[in-house]
Amino acid sequence: MDQIASIAKQLGLNKPACTENDWINCHISINTRCAERTWIEEYYRDHVHVRRSSFSSSSRNRNRNRNRNEHPFVGLSIGCNKGNDAIRIARMGTNNPKFDKDEWSKVSGMTEGVCNQRNASQFYLRPDVGIRKGEVHCIEPFPSTIDRLNHATAALGFYHDEFVVSMAALSSADGMTRFPRSSLTDSNSNTEDAGRENANIDHCFQPQMEEYCQDVPLYSLQSYADKFIKSKGPIHVLAIDVEGYDFDVLFGAGSVLDRTYYIEFEYHGKGAWKHYHISDVIMLLNGKGFTCYW
Repeated sequence: MDQIASIAKQLGLNKPACTENDWINCHISINTRCAERTWIEEYYRDHVHVRRSSFSSSSRNRNRNRNRNEHPFVGLSIGCNKGNDAIRIARMGTNNPKFDKDEWSKVSGMTEGVCNQRNASQFYLRPDVGIRKGEVHCIEPFPSTIDRLNHATAALGFYHDEFVVSMAALSSADGMTRFPRSSLTDSNSNTEDAGRENANIDHCFQPQMEEYCQDVPLYSLQSYADKFIKSKGPIHVLAIDVEGYDFDVLFGAGSVLDRTYYIEFEYHGKGAWKHYHISDVIMLLNGKGFTCYW
């Protein structure tokens, strides 16, 4: 009963419930709209990198063998948007100071995000631990945002195999899909806005918006992983924020979930979520051995 009471308090279940007409101001949306991965960052700082530090204190040959056998860190930010979360994931997983969110925000030149990621604290780097090899994929379909992401990646000297910017949309199938090419809320606007956070495939289903959309590659998560992820080891962090198509991404994950350690996704009334229940996702992930928290 204590756990139920804690969950009810956290989600504000004494407040108005979410309805089809209001997914913005209801309890679950307010209390879960911005993921705060505090515990996973603490886990990497206090456990993962501590274990790596213990190997660093061993003999040089043993340490060299350990580094050779260590899987590279792999992180995916699907719906990468401004790239702030991807940078935080890369810094956390690799213990590499080059992944600096303040420098990234300055160079990318994009405005503050809805969840205020730019002003969040930096992940603490352990000075007693070396840099871990890794690859982080920043997957984003919005064209003007991709331009800024590529500019920042090049300006900061990131290698293409360590911080991968991919212009693509992910769902449950492969092919091509239409996606807004500029920041449009109606057909009279033609203002590009790199970093827009509420664009999704649904916008291009509106006839009056068709001329403002363009084709972008569409992949299932399984297909994307097979084609673009070099490491065949674990996927350590899978973060999904695709404005209503999160379940479609998970549904198309295939065997990717079998090698994934940690997943984040959004749940709200946009996009395809209107056709699903959160219990459907929980059952899917439970079958893969995951326990869901919010």
